[in-house]
Amino acid sequence: AKQDGGGGGGGAGEGGERKKVGFIYLLLPMGFIVYSISDDLRTIYGRATAPWDVLDVAADVSNQIAKYGCGPLFVRLAWRTFASYDVQDPDRPCLAGSLAEPGSFVAKLPANRGLDRGIELLKGIKEKHPGVSWPDLIALAGCVAVEDMGGPRVTFNVGRPETGPTDLDIPQLLARTPDHSKGVGHLKNVFYRMGFGRGELVALMGAHGLGGVHKQFTGVDAVRSTTPYVFDNSYYLDLLDSDWAPEPRNGQTVYTGTHGIDMLPIDVALLKDPELHRYVVAYSMDEPKFHAAFASAFQKLLELGYANAGLRRTSWRGVNTSEI
Repeated sequence: AKQDGGGGGGGAGEGGERKKVGFIYLLLPMGFIVYSISDDLRTIYGRATAPWDVLDVAADVSNQIAKYGCGPLFVRLAWRTFASYDVQDPDRPCLAGSLAEPGSFVAKLPANRGLDRGIELLKGIKEKHPGVSWPDLIALAGCVAVEDMGGPRVTFNVGRPETGPTDLDIPQLLARTPDHSKGVGHLKNVFYRMGFGRGELVALMGAHGLGGVHKQFTGVDAVRSTTPYVFDNSYYLDLLDSDWAPEPRNGQTVYTGTHGIDMLPIDVALLKDPELHRYVVAYSMDEPKFHAAFASAFQKLLELGYANAGLRRTSWRGVNTSEI
């Protein structure tokens, strides 16, 4: 996913014209929500069912997003934290403990470069609210980021225990890590390993419409969106709206489109598989359908490995849908 965060919808307007919401428009309501209607936030986030103050932690996360534009980074951090799950190894904890550990080799893996900045932006919140575990904090930060950028409200359940460093070695971790340079077979293997279906796979890939691809983290610069802080369905519209041509760039392959947008091989792979392509089309035509599918799949992602942890529902009202 891209690395940085805003809100608002987008889609096909009359005559196929794309409608987008401005960045400034999005940030202003973000601050207004945090500082001006805290009573409404109390209704949304609740206080009663968590051993730490869910409302206060969510508001602190929202403040960081408004101040630093780190919404996409928090979504990416949540993905990398929980995406090491394997249905054949269901009780292994997530990578939160390893990513939060200073100097951890996990944080230094190529796919995880830049996540240390996300951890640094959350450390002050962790110190202020010592009762919240790193897995719960990272999961909540991802949920807040999605909504602050105009995406759906994701159901958030609390109770992920603190985890220590992973006992997976580098080859094992690399085998569980998505590689943006690979194609559709690899993409399916990554998501099926975690227990996701095709509609969920394509919905979660929609987060690639956030942030940017930066050379210092991935070895290549690429612009995957003209609205990197808006959580809408433009990723699918962009995929379908260009003829993609491979271009060598810094020793890697980047696909360039006709509207100044770049895609990586793992993105274009969605168009090369008929089973996945139909979901790209469906989400491009129906943003609410995409939002509902993403909310359900993202909640599932954030709860992988915690089936027996006794997660407890907070009064954060979420969206629960079965896979489309």
